[in-house]
Amino acid sequence: MRQLKIPQHTLTYNLLAIGYGGGLMIWLSTESTHVGLTALLGFGLALMIVGLSVLHWLGGRNLNLMRGWSVLFGIITGALTPITTFFLMLFKNVQHSHIVPDFSNDVMWEILTRTPVWALAGGLIGGAFLMFSLATAD
Repeated sequence: MRQLKIPQHTLTYNLLAIGYGGGLMIWLSTESTHVGLTALLGFGLALMIVGLSVLHWLGGRNLNLMRGWSVLFGIITGALTPITTFFLMLFKNVQHSHIVPDFSNDVMWEILTRTPVWALAGGLIGGAFLMFSLATAD
């Protein structure tokens, strides 16, 4: 059976998360209203949350890839992406407090309604990782 060793949670991962948070703070201070960039930042935030959670709870353990862990992590990351993107848009609207917000309520609602599709996409990417790891097994 194919095993994947999860590395230990170290200070380096926390520093990377702090650096990503600093990048988000810089983005929040700009006047950027690009939905694609915001979705990409939301995906990075979701990936960071899931990654740090996996390192915290499963660090140092071997996971059996046949059990579909990558699919589960993909579904969780995919479902979390529109939620983190929504909150990034909300924080930007609240911080800037323009009469016309940076992101309209319709755009924010449309991001949230795509949660099932993002979860499916994450699960499919996790399944592709599972199939790749099985195909390249020793």
